[in-house]
Amino acid sequence: MPTRADETPVDRFDTYARILEDLGTPILPGARLLDFGCGSGSLVKAACQRGVDAQGCDIAFEAESVDKQLVFEMTSAHRLKRIEVPYRLPFDDATFDVVISDQVFEHVQNYEESISELHRVMKPGAVFLHLFPSRYMLVERHIFVPFASFFRPRWWLTLWAALGIRNGYQRGLSVAATVARNEDFMRTLVNYLPGDELARLFSRGFRVRGAEREFMKHSRRARWFLVPALYRTLWQRCVYGVKC
Repeated sequence: MPTRADETPVDRFDTYARILEDLGTPILPGARLLDFGCGSGSLVKAACQRGVDAQGCDIAFEAESVDKQLVFEMTSAHRLKRIEVPYRLPFDDATFDVVISDQVFEHVQNYEESISELHRVMKPGAVFLHLFPSRYMLVERHIFVPFASFFRPRWWLTLWAALGIRNGYQRGLSVAATVARNEDFMRTLVNYLPGDELARLFSRGFRVRGAEREFMKHSRRARWFLVPALYRTLWQRCVYGVKC
């Protein structure tokens, strides 16, 4: 899970904790927490340092699989285990008090099944807080092409590749190779849904509201957008929910 260059995993966990406290549902000592899309597990370790019973899982792609079938990986402290069942979290029903994710849901190809699985592993009254890029962000965060989250005809991708726009994995590639990689990535590895569709899906089994105002309170960079509606539309969504 990526963090800002000036922000440690402990800082990031503390940001989540402060937001949830502002929302009236603090993370209590000993609470069971799931980091959905935990990457290397650094935030899981940070949460454990704060006295939270934290575990993590991440979505991975089988490199040898032609259809790139989704599988899950689970981290617990320093242990890593691969789970070979797509869209099935490796946890029992009603396990967690809190679920968080940071820049994960834009990669989920089947929101309905993933949200259903999160609902299954959450206790009654458990809460979630998901942060992920907006569909209408000014610059797509993975390939760095403006508006590519919703506007990506080949000529547009070619223009920016010709202007030298590359991410760290594309340095030295030709324009054609960069465009081909960007087209494949945007077609298969990201999924930016409209706001009304997100609201419909996240509301299944949860009471849901936006938490951009609370996030902006704890992020100096986010305050540049001045009002939550601009931040939610042009940069990032912060979705908070309580399991019904």
